[in-house]
Amino acid sequence: MNGYKRTTVLFLLVVFALSAIAFVARAEDNKISNLRTNAEQGVAEAQFKLGLAYGLGMDVPKDEVEAVKWYRKWRRRVEQCGGGVCLA
Repeated sequence: MNGYKRTTVLFLLVVFALSAIAFVARAEDNKISNLRTNAEQGVAEAQFKLGLAYGLGMDVPKDEVEAVKWYRKWRRRVEQCGGGVCLA
């Protein structure tokens, strides 16, 4: 492979890799955005997962205050449902 072809292939690989990274970052942003929307609507599972995400710094900056906020909302929601699944 001559120098021009090698440079072209390397350039295309870098562009592909950067595109893949951007795609994954957008997917993670959408996941957290959807999780937050559901949590704000009172979905207990989403509240717990959002608290976990903030507590561990998974896909969001680690924020223990925010984690506790969502864990408390989750606990109150579960208590409202008597520990079972809320349907409304």
